[in-house]
Amino acid sequence: MLAGEYYIASDPELQKDHERAVLLANKYNSASPLLADREERQKIFRELIPNQGSGCYFEPPFHCDYGINIELGIDSVLSV
Repeated sequence: MLAGEYYIASDPELQKDHERAVLLANKYNSASPLLADREERQKIFRELIPNQGSGCYFEPPFHCDYGINIELGIDSVLSV
């Protein structure tokens, strides 16, 4: 789509990216809510959404289609 082409949801590359996002979101949503486990949850969230500034946090459940197109936080906005 960014190159002006049609969006085809059944494209194998898009399906792979979507499956990755679904698995990571599920892992994030099912991670322990304990404060001691927050670092592990943040690690999963950074893998799901690599373009994020410091201090980003979402209370589960979190869902997205791909994750890689999302940018969060002041740090990510300033780097554009």
